[in-house]
Amino acid sequence: MHKIQHLGLVILGFMLCLSNSVFGAEIWKRLPPAENTPPAEMTGFAPVNKIDMYYAIYGDNIKTSLLLIHGGLGHADLWAAQVSSLSDDFRVIVADTRGHGRSTHDGQPFSYELLADDYLASLVHLPIDKVHLVGWSDGANIGYQITLKAPERLASHFAPLQVPDRFTELIRLTLAGRTEKG
Repeated sequence: MHKIQHLGLVILGFMLCLSNSVFGAEIWKRLPPAENTPPAEMTGFAPVNKIDMYYAIYGDNIKTSLLLIHGGLGHADLWAAQVSSLSDDFRVIVADTRGHGRSTHDGQPFSYELLADDYLASLVHLPIDKVHLVGWSDGANIGYQITLKAPERLASHFAPLQVPDRFTELIRLTLAGRTEKG
């Protein structure tokens, strides 16, 4: 009898593991779509490191460009609200990270070092010498690797712990050299 109970618990545990992965997949399918991104000045694919990396550029301001890097399982259009607000003051660049959104993936294992190399190569392709970098979640980790590999390519690096309601305002304050109190 004890063996049957044990087997039953093992089967129940296995079924729960399967159900969690199925429910997880369903939650992913229910994520809300990104806001509509405004029309870009330029879009394309940069051939970098054996992939085609999608990018879009908004605004034509002559100030230092602002590169926004999305988090894992995201894509460039998730920055729509920030692009809409910031493209009047900055040339804003967004891209889909390798294997995300419209960018291709060549099968190499993902690493922050590889993803940073992709973004650096895309800047060479565009050509853009220096950027303010804002990265969220995995985008922040990619930004840290860019900071280590090519600090001369960055005018600043902003990596918030989370995306607050006032995210665009925090970006503006950071780029203006101010700090938020409170």
